[in-house]
Amino acid sequence: MTKIGLFTHAFFFCAALTLVSCDESAMNEVSNKEQFDLSLDEANQNADANDLTHELGTVRKNIEQAANLYKRLYSAECPFNSNLVSDVFPSFNTSRVKALAMGKYASMFVYTASYEQTQYANSYLTEVLSISSELGIRDAFNEDQLRMLYDPDPAIDKSAVLTKAYLKATELMYSEEKALLVSYMVLGGWLQGMKLSYEVCGNYLTDKNVALNLYDQTYSYYNCVRLLNESKDKMDSPAVYIKSLDTISPEIELLVKSRGNIDTELFDQLRKKILVLENEINSHN
Repeated sequence: MTKIGLFTHAFFFCAALTLVSCDESAMNEVSNKEQFDLSLDEANQNADANDLTHELGTVRKNIEQAANLYKRLYSAECPFNSNLVSDVFPSFNTSRVKALAMGKYASMFVYTASYEQTQYANSYLTEVLSISSELGIRDAFNEDQLRMLYDPDPAIDKSAVLTKAYLKATELMYSEEKALLVSYMVLGGWLQGMKLSYEVCGNYLTDKNVALNLYDQTYSYYNCVRLLNESKDKMDSPAVYIKSLDTISPEIELLVKSRGNIDTELFDQLRKKILVLENEINSHN
């Protein structure tokens, strides 16, 4: 089976992971997580000066979690679910909705590229580029990156390439005082990633690595809430999104308390709640 690189960690992204034995991989993930969390703690000591650093960390971390999960599923021969993808894309009127969509389509790119579904992956990438132009951050993608992202060669670590582009996009939005859009981008990516994961992971909860990666991805709920709360005083208030996210807080808390020992009943409850949440978020747009 071809080993493929996946989209490295929020929305958005880091370097390739080498697939080794499950035990060694898990140990490395714990070590990297500890080092990364330490760097975030240090950054938070100077929060005002390092807001961008903190946002970049959240973007990167969320994407790593989704990437790790899809890698586990691919390795476990979990089939690609074509019912979850589409090549029909609506138009968007506001920057807020465009940022949400940019996050959503990034997650879809990760999923489809992970399964070497080139046609779908290229369609999502094209939409990402179109939205980035509308948001004024098209320069986050250089021509060398685009050549690699569109290349059908499965050996290319497209997750690492897209990670760099999204981190650059985050920087550009900060420099242009569009920081609130980062929160929406992270929310859109996390929500779509959760929808995908809870639709495809049901038969793989006994795989410890899948369960732990699903736990990590679910835990990032708190990153989304934090980012939105930090932006709640802005003119384009995210309060409606925060209220919607509150509706799944009890189930999120129960799953987090499980420490990765996820029972099927709780999994199914959260899967249904995520679908309702998606509808609520879309209704605000």
